[in-house]
Formats: sequence, structure tokens, C-alpha cells
Amino acid sequence: MNKFCILLLLMIPSLSIHSQGLEFGVGLGGTMYWGDLTPSVPNENFGNIRGAGSIYIRNTITPKISLRANLLVGKLAGDDALSSTQWMKERNLSFFSNLIEGGIIAEYDVLSFPRGGQWEFFEIYAMAGISAITYNPKADYQGNTYTLQPLGTEGQGMVGFPEPYSKISVAFPAGIGFKLKLTDNLILNPEFGVRFTMTDYLDDVGGRYVDDNLLRAGNGDLAADLANRTAEFLGQTEPVNLTGNRRGGDAKDLYYIGMIHIAYRFNDKFNLLKGKSRYDIGCPTF
Repeated sequence: MNKFCILLLLMIPSLSIHSQGLEFGVGLGGTMYWGDLTPSVPNENFGNIRGAGSIYIRNTITPKISLRANLLVGKLAGDDALSSTQWMKERNLSFFSNLIEGGIIAEYDVLSFPRGGQWEFFEIYAMAGISAITYNPKADYQGNTYTLQPLGTEGQGMVGFPEPYSKISVAFPAGIGFKLKLTDNLILNPEFGVRFTMTDYLDDVGGRYVDDNLLRAGNGDLAADLANRTAEFLGQTEPVNLTGNRRGGDAKDLYYIGMIHIAYRFNDKFNLLKGKSRYDIGCPTF
């Protein structure tokens, strides 16, 4: 008997007994970006909240652990104009972006009622996982909308500068959620979490200001105009010399997610591996 079959034989009894069936859920909520364009006063960031929606398939594989495949679509945004801090207002940068996130999330039942095994009415869970995200920061300028990554606002693509950053990254979800059983099949599932990303460019801001003349020569006038918008805020016609100054910080960007899901739990006949034997999975007899 091969090792794979031995492992399945050990797992199947537990999965068959404890699995509560597949769930399909849909959710609506919002995102809140946190990065270089987040106001210094946290509550000023509420103006950057944008809408989001999600769908997922979840399976409870033990009394305490569930796994779900999750797809989320939403928007992210940040704007220095929301800040009461003068230097941020003068920096005058902003962005918005569509967001697509797909990943696998594990949930752990921290507390459920009634106690003693499979939850029947109410559950509090902690979650963690891994996701792939796509984003594409844009900005409005003089009545038009421009995609920022191809412009190289921090010199990306020029000789001696990094290559353009990727618009695909990895994120690590973490958070808490609640499950409230409405009927035998319907579950109300609010959830709040954070996504720690592996990029500093959700907002197109992460490095230092490049010399204006050098940037114009290398990546064009539009790249220079959108890289340094301080003169625009001050009402000046000539660019303010900020060469070498920090445009953004070193920390990776992140975003928060708040969702309210409604899930439908299927009957046990949809359970993964429910009732399977070693014959069903092609394992030999002893």
C-alpha cells in the first residue's frame, strides 16, 4: 500500500464523522487601504473606504477547523487631500485601484455555543491564509485618468533605477469572524480582517523623488507631473525641487476588509470524502 493511501485511510474516518457539509457564501462590505497615502490621523482615513464583494466555498473538515476558497473583488483608494497634516497636503498625491484577491483561508473555532464539538448556533473564529492579489493604481490629473505603473513615477525602467513593479502580489489574510445559524441551511457570517501584502506599491508610492529634469528626459513629462504634485497644490508653475526626498515610507502596504456574508450549507451528501472507503479511492485491501 502506498503512503498516499495510508494517509487517506487515516484521515477519512475523521473527515467522514466531523465534516458538516459544504457551504457557499456571498458577501458585501468594504476595504480600507493603509499605506504611504494614509493620513497621519487614523480616523481621517475613513474617507478612503471603498466597496467590495466576495464569494467563497467552505468545508468544515474537523469540529475546530474549516478551509475555504475565497474570491474578493473591490477597490482601494488613498488621497493626501484627506489629511490634516500640512506636509501630506503639500505632497498632494492620490490613487485609486481595482482589486482582485483569490486565496485559501483556514478558520479555527475559538468559541462556539453550545459547547462540546460541532457548533449549532453561534461561533467565533480566527482566520489566516494566503492570497494572490492584482491591483493597478491610477490617478486623475487635469480631467483625465492615468494608469501610474507604466509611467515610472519613481524612475522605474530608467538606467540605474529598478524595473517597473509588478501589479500582482501575495497577501496574507488574518482576522476574526462570527457565524450565526439562521436556519438549518442559512448562516449569517460577519467578518473583519487585514491583508498584509508583499508590495509597497498598491499606491504607486514607495521610494524617493527623482530629479525632475532626469525623470522628464527618461520617462516623459506626464511621469514627472504625476510624480511631484507639490507645485500644483501651491499654485506654482515651476516644479518644487524635492530630489532625493522621501516620497513614501519603507513599510509594505496593507488593507482592511469588513464583510457581511450569507452562507448556504448543503446537505451531508455534498461532504468532501463523506462515506468514502479505501475501495472508492483506489487503495488496495490489506
